Amino acid sequence: MTHRQTLHFLTCGHVDDGKSTLIGRLLYDIGAVPDDQVQGAMVDGKVDYSRLTDGLEDERAQGITIDVAYRFFRYGGRHYRIADTPGHVQYVRNMAVAAANSDCALILVDATHGVREQTLRHSKIALFFGIRHFIIAVNKMDLAGYDESRFNKIQESYRDGLGEIPDVTLTFIPVSAINGDNLSASSMNMPWYRGPNLLEYLAEVEVPAPPTSSVRLPVQSTIRLEEKRGYHGVLGGDNLQAGDVLHVADTGMLITISEIYHGGRATARALPGQAITVVPAEEVDLSRGNVLYGASAPVRYADAFTAALLWLDPAFAQLETVPAIIKIHHCEEQAEAQIKVLRDPIAEAQIFTASPIPMDAYSTHRATGLFLLIQPETEKVIAVGTVQSLQGKEWNFSI
Repeated sequence: MTHRQTLHFLTCGHVDDGKSTLIGRLLYDIGAVPDDQVQGAMVDGKVDYSRLTDGLEDERAQGITIDVAYRFFRYGGRHYRIADTPGHVQYVRNMAVAAANSDCALILVDATHGVREQTLRHSKIALFFGIRHFIIAVNKMDLAGYDESRFNKIQESYRDGLGEIPDVTLTFIPVSAINGDNLSASSMNMPWYRGPNLLEYLAEVEVPAPPTSSVRLPVQSTIRLEEKRGYHGVLGGDNLQAGDVLHVADTGMLITISEIYHGGRATARALPGQAITVVPAEEVDLSRGNVLYGASAPVRYADAFTAALLWLDPAFAQLETVPAIIKIHHCEEQAEAQIKVLRDPIAEAQIFTASPIPMDAYSTHRATGLFLLIQPETEKVIAVGTVQSLQGKEWNFSI
């Protein structure tokens, strides 16, 4: 069986449901935590597993996760990146950022409290960003007496709350993070559960390949390399090699990539997700906000499109029309959002921009289909959105 090189997953759910403890215990059990970090997490002679992920002093003082804590490990031939996200409502923006860059979601549910509002809110946000693999870890089963009926009741409650969603896999695992039940080994305390433990599931889950293989390189900045001019950005879509031919979005001009730099060093090949600098063989003047793309799927310029919005400031969710600045990859423009349908915390909207900008549907290219809405007066981010479909007039500059 083949896997993607790295599985990106996030942990989320209601505050105090045990996200940090679960991840800390899992990393500890498989030997992925350095000895000095384990010593730093000792409290009264015992390991406080949550301290292995809660790195900020404010978090330790308050006993909550505020920022997104990223952890990387390798186990059983697979690489993993964990995003441990905050559970409080006021930090939903942090959780949304992690969800936009994850392949599957690990939803924590406290067995003693059951499914709560924030449990379902985080699940819907993960769905919003296209996540289709969900692990629902019913935690603190030790406090629920390892009761099978309690586990089954929570399964039913979660399915009812989320509703029927096509093409989504839900895997429920009863765990005790503090005791290590069903994390890296099957639990003797729950012989009635015959499914995979958490690590077994993560090792076997197949993450769908991106729906497109066409290169996207939104230009972030121009860099001088001796007598040459390079263009810097994060590569999306597909691999890029020296010698490849790309189009320039605003003119359709063909350019040949003569050199690629990653991490300050020349490389013959770049991978999606890498921040790179490319040097064209031709003389070309590109600016921030332009896009280089592969010929198989041209970038479109549009000034109207349908979108899904996730409100980060609930005050704007009550308005029918919202004037804002839209920021999509490195391009900014004045815009107006007309709200059509509101299903808390998600809204369906029609977006109009003052001038056409390069974009794609989020389902085909995340980097050029994900955007922010910013309030002009305060420069505060009020919503994150995904392009659903392009409408109105489109400009295609390919030649």
